Amino acid sequence: MSNLFKRAAIFTDIHFGLKSNSQIHNEDCLAFVKWATDKAKELNCDTALFLGDWHNNRASINIVTLNYSLRALEHLNANFSNVYFIPGNHDLYHKDRRTITSIRYIEKFKNIELIMDQHTEGDVTFVPWLIGEEHKNMRKINSTYVMGHFELPQFLMNAMVEMPDHGGLKSEEFGNVGTVFTGHFHKRQRKGNIHYIGNAFPHNYADAWDDARGAMILTWGEEPVYHNWDHGPRYRVLTLSQLIDEADVNLNDKTYARVQIDINISY
Repeated sequence: MSNLFKRAAIFTDIHFGLKSNSQIHNEDCLAFVKWATDKAKELNCDTALFLGDWHNNRASINIVTLNYSLRALEHLNANFSNVYFIPGNHDLYHKDRRTITSIRYIEKFKNIELIMDQHTEGDVTFVPWLIGEEHKNMRKINSTYVMGHFELPQFLMNAMVEMPDHGGLKSEEFGNVGTVFTGHFHKRQRKGNIHYIGNAFPHNYADAWDDARGAMILTWGEEPVYHNWDHGPRYRVLTLSQLIDEADVNLNDKTYARVQIDINISY
């Protein structure tokens, strides 16, 4: 079976429309896509993969957000010959089926392939957000790579909270595959053959002090290489003393900071 790609740029969980369709957030999303594209070209990637949650709102898309979304897709379509795209849970209107999605119009872009059901191509299996009893089929996969949007227990949903085991899909069900790369949980992490690649950039204070976000570059048969988007938003929780003493280290024009008063201020 031939390899699907030589080297691929992979990212996930960008969430256009987050923060009540914040223009600042949507601008950050578009800037990230352009940065990731530049990084992919610099490293001679022939393919791009997106692993779910392109949009944030399941029920509707704001018109301004839609325009940012389209501009980003146009950019991907113009810069890659092959883009593989799976829906995450935020891209689906229903929780129990994938019949209606906010990203169906992606099919109009000639270089972007929207994968709505489990599909294997070139020893890569793509698995969109699972519904119903589909998780029982994971043991049957024996591909070199699985690209999905999974909710697995014992992984961190954010820096502090671990996903509990509700009796559904488990990591052990991927014992017959080479490596799993997945979106959904925003913190970059790895256990065994499963990699949560981390979201595109920090989105809120659950990501405070955790700037390991960006894009992953995967050369077929090699270990993945992660590249952080150093010019993206970052979140900090600081004391006032830290703010005063280490402002040059902790602050830049993309920093969101919560400051705790730890010193007395007299006038």
